[in-house]
Amino acid sequence: MRNPFRKDKNIPPTTTESPATINAWDSSKVEDYTTNNGNNHLSLSENNNPFTLSSSDAVNNYGEKTEHSTTLTNTNNHHPSPSTTPGTTMMMDRNNTPESLSTKSPQPAAIHTRSASIEIPPLPYPTEGEKATTPIKKNPNKGRFFVRVWQMIAAIGAFGFQVGATPYSGHDMPFSKIGLLYYIYAICWFSFIWSLFNIYVYLTRRFGKGSKIKRPVSILMDCFIAALFGVGTFYEFAMYKCPPGAYDGWCNFFNTGSFFLVTLFATYVLQTLWDVFGGMSCLRRHD
Repeated sequence: MRNPFRKDKNIPPTTTESPATINAWDSSKVEDYTTNNGNNHLSLSENNNPFTLSSSDAVNNYGEKTEHSTTLTNTNNHHPSPSTTPGTTMMMDRNNTPESLSTKSPQPAAIHTRSASIEIPPLPYPTEGEKATTPIKKNPNKGRFFVRVWQMIAAIGAFGFQVGATPYSGHDMPFSKIGLLYYIYAICWFSFIWSLFNIYVYLTRRFGKGSKIKRPVSILMDCFIAALFGVGTFYEFAMYKCPPGAYDGWCNFFNTGSFFLVTLFATYVLQTLWDVFGGMSCLRRHD
């Protein structure tokens, strides 16, 4: 008796025509088993490819070759091939039942779950050296602010009282040299503008993000204005002898303006020394 699992040597040569193989899940090429009364047998091809099946026509063309191939018979226990429209892609579920991709599609979130995870490292804390080198914002000095406010008020007072002496008393200026008064008026307005600018700088630093005036500029301006007020104040006391109550009250207003001039000179000298000693901080030891 011939061994059914051994191949015969006198197998006819393979023709150039490719075997009539079809896709297992292509319903357009697989006939329904009910039409062929169960005679349609699907067999695995000789190369043991589980995804390539040969129809009964391919079995008849190859003769004995199909005798050694393993056959698969469609029975009622198997699931019939679903009827699908051409162009529909098929897939297998866990029970080896073909399903259409149109009814079950992979979820993108599940596919990219692993690849989308990103680990963000925590921010490093600054070291002690970095903390030491980081500049600390300091509020401006309130003492300087009050000095600037007084300088602004004193400049208005010195100008106002000396100009208003004649309208108040109804007496003309009793001195022949008037040029010194115009000099005093000019430096009073210059002091008013400078002190007002310093007040603006203080407010922008205190309530905003403004920067302070450079120390050399502040020292030069304060020293220059202090010198101007010193010259004007000393010359005024030397040239204008005005006792209290004289000239129908003219000297009362004039002397009040002279008081504001003295305070302006004193505050600008104080501010200049303050700037100088503040600028000499490089000579002090920093622990």
